[in-house]
Amino acid sequence: MSITSQGYKYTAILRVRNMSREDIGSYYCYAENSMGSTRDDVTVYSKYQLYSVVSYSDNRLLRIFFVYDNN
Repeated sequence: MSITSQGYKYTAILRVRNMSREDIGSYYCYAENSMGSTRDDVTVYSKYQLYSVVSYSDNRLLRIFFVYDNN
């Protein structure tokens, strides 16, 4: 994570390298100082559809799509 400053404005960047299924989901950033506190949420999605392929004995293929629900 990297943080940059422009006066009183701060920007935090979350970089996920070698993303896997386990990285998909909700993240949050929490900041606190003498003036108070704040929290902001972000949800990470996959740009590509994630699925597994299962092979059957009669040579048919079944695609199982992974659905992520963070509730």
